[in-house]
Amino acid sequence: MSCDMKFDLKEALKRQNIAKSDIDQLREKLKKFKHVPHKMMSDKKLLCFLNACNGIDDAASVVSTYYEIRQTYPSIFTNRDPLSKEVQQCLNNQYYVHLKRTPSNHSVIYHSLSNSKASNYIFDEAVKVFFMTLDSLLCLEGPSNGLIIVFNMDFVGYRTLLRPSISGLRAFFTYLQDALPAKLEAIHVLNCVSFFDLVLSMIKPFMRADIIQKLHLHPSNTDYDKFYKEWNIPRESMPSNFSGYLENVEKLHQNHCKILEDLREYFLADEKEAQSYKTVQ
Repeated sequence: MSCDMKFDLKEALKRQNIAKSDIDQLREKLKKFKHVPHKMMSDKKLLCFLNACNGIDDAASVVSTYYEIRQTYPSIFTNRDPLSKEVQQCLNNQYYVHLKRTPSNHSVIYHSLSNSKASNYIFDEAVKVFFMTLDSLLCLEGPSNGLIIVFNMDFVGYRTLLRPSISGLRAFFTYLQDALPAKLEAIHVLNCVSFFDLVLSMIKPFMRADIIQKLHLHPSNTDYDKFYKEWNIPRESMPSNFSGYLENVEKLHQNHCKILEDLREYFLADEKEAQSYKTVQ
């Protein structure tokens, strides 16, 4: 099994203006971390971290945290087989899509529930599939100038708020803020529910101030003509459900399920790489 990413390394280096020598320096610096499988990491994966960070030292720190978190939270970062019943349960009850890259070279990920039955929402598994969606995007398209996350709160009710665990919330935000191999540009919450203050009270303790500043809330009566003028997301990169030019979310999600299935060998190999430091310690 190979966990080599699918994008073109030379093209990505040129596009993101990063030197191959920087990758070599980062790999050398990672040797001091016994829990990081630096020999197994591909140049492409190291490029994603370099692109997401401010210099080689910062990238090394983020890589270290990336592997620490993947060991600390096995409920989210293990058993990532796209064909497993747990992952399939998520795909049958939520929508996950990586949307069309914007002209400004920003990646876009979409996530929402697909029905209102709260018991269908298993938080740790949903977070797992969300990060698998991000990994599939990086695997296929490589680094970008920034990551835009779009959450749609359709079907979110009071009972949904009972589903997240404290450890799951901590894992999600720690990874998002301290270990992400991508630059987080913005988080847009569409169809924001009237009780979002309760949601915010749950998640705010886990969020840094700079991440809170990247959080943008949009009500159910959002004027999307104004939305597309104001924010760095063109209609060409959004589903038709939100006056975008792409297919509807359901169809896009179906396509994404096939993408995850096609990347099964990649996910299995990637998980093996992430877990490999157990044998080193």
